[in-house]
This record gives sequence, structure tokens and C-alpha cells, in this order.
Amino acid sequence: MTAGVTTSVVAPASSANLGAGFDVFGMAVSLRAEVGVGPPPAGATAIEANHPGRIPFERLGGAGDLWFRTNIPMARGLGFSGALRAAAAGMGAVESASGDPAALDDAVGRILEVTVELEGHGDNVAASIAGGVAAFVDGRIVPFPVGPRLGSAAFIAWVPDVTTSTDASRLALSPSVDRDAAVANIGRAAQFALAFAHDDPALLADATDDRLHQ
Repeated sequence: MTAGVTTSVVAPASSANLGAGFDVFGMAVSLRAEVGVGPPPAGATAIEANHPGRIPFERLGGAGDLWFRTNIPMARGLGFSGALRAAAAGMGAVESASGDPAALDDAVGRILEVTVELEGHGDNVAASIAGGVAAFVDGRIVPFPVGPRLGSAAFIAWVPDVTTSTDASRLALSPSVDRDAAVANIGRAAQFALAFAHDDPALLADATDDRLHQ
């Protein structure tokens, strides 16, 4: 790091809880959160001591002034906090690595661990860290292969003009799951993964049916 030079890390927004993959499947989308150190660019906002981006930055070894800018709308289900925290953790890792690529490679698992701990669930975070489509399974990221047919498809996120709280939405879910619903979701989740494995848009068409949270 050089004094007076702006350095930043960018993480994409995400759409998660995809289909039957509640708390498991996530997909990066073309909005982003950028967190950096050094002279802030136009449109940037300082990250103060009580800001949610400060904790992951410092936990990954960062110190000093920090800023962010983003075009991700808040409280619209596009992983605003997950992307911001992932970028902040990444910026902390960049600072502590001091230009050592091996140190950055070793920091990826820690970035995931800290960001998931702060978020409480990993599906958004997995997509913001890995990009593309990913599953969060047993504390790790499992990227989906994306073939030419699904890779060239246009996925559109419909964002209603209302805000929602993730915590409040989760409280609306039943604490128990009906066996038939669980079996149906297992089948749809498997179909979703197979659609990407086979690069088959036809399989994906009804693979997003869900009985747990939609």
C-alpha cells in the first residue's frame, strides 16, 4: 500500500434463496459495492467506527480510514450488507497482505468465515465472494458450472418498490417443515443444480418452485 493512492475491492450484489435452495443457492447480479482506502472517489461515503463495514475490515487486518460507494438498493433482497461486508473484508485482507499474493489466497476462507458470521447466513455471501451462481454448503462455497446456454441467458431481478427486513421476513417462516414439502424441495433443489450441470434451460424453468419460503 502506498500513501495517497486509492485502493479498493469490489463485490457484486446477489439474489439468494434461489428457488428451493433456501439459505443455500445464490447468484451474483450486476450491481456492486466498492470499499476502499486512500483518497475517496466521487460519490463515496466514509465508513465510520459504527458502520457495518468497519468490523470485517478490521477483523481481516485493515486499519485507518475507509470509504464505500454502491449502487445496490438497501432492503430490497439484493444482498446489500453481504456485498458491503465481503468487499470490506477483502479490503482488510489486501491491506494486511502487503502485496503478497499467497497471503491473499490464504485469506479467502477467512473472508468467507467472517462475513458469514456477521450476516448469519451464507447464500448471499457465497455469490458475492465467488461471483456467478454458487451454493453455500457446510461452511464452504461450491460454485456452479455455467455453460454457454445458461451463461448467455438474461436473468432479471424484479425489485419491488417496498423495503423489507431480512430478520422480519424470517420470523414469518414456520419453525417446522412438512415432510411432503421437504421432499418436494429436495427434488427441486436437485433439479436446479442439474439444470446448470447439464446447461439445460428447460430443466431450470420449473426448478425454482419452493414450498418453504416463497
